[in-house]
Amino acid sequence: MAKAHDVYLSLGSNIGNRAEFLRFAIQELERSLSLVSVSPVYETEPWGYNDSKPYLNMAAWFRTDFSAQDLRKLTFEIEKAAGREERIKQSMNDYQARTLDIDILFYDQIRILENDLEIPHPRLHLRNFVLEPLAEINENLVHPVFDKTIKELLKTSPDSSEIKRFAEEL
Repeated sequence: MAKAHDVYLSLGSNIGNRAEFLRFAIQELERSLSLVSVSPVYETEPWGYNDSKPYLNMAAWFRTDFSAQDLRKLTFEIEKAAGREERIKQSMNDYQARTLDIDILFYDQIRILENDLEIPHPRLHLRNFVLEPLAEINENLVHPVFDKTIKELLKTSPDSSEIKRFAEEL
């Protein structure tokens, strides 16, 4: 029997019915993965670029026997099914509005550095819209590179962007 891996995902949307896209993503992920916990939904301003449309963001903790590469394929398929257009990033700071964005934050406590996959997510410690929801589901999770808990990373985050709990529950 394959080992179950703990995976943490960040989900976001700022185009169309944002809450419905997040709901769709969780439902689709649950078809293949076992849901452990999901955070409340937060409304946040765009990070890394200017856009008038605020994001809805959340975090989810799943268990799976998928490899990290298969998990990445699954998240891309779900994003595409939600109408996300494929975009080629010109640089690390080439951010755009999207119907759905699913990032793999952690895959167990493993560090993966491949051409198209980096885990832990390389910028999660800089983003309150990731750290706040993640702290809601496991504030004691330790970042394997920084050797700090999510709670500690949130306290020392350089991100000053506004984040507020969204009224709608999924």
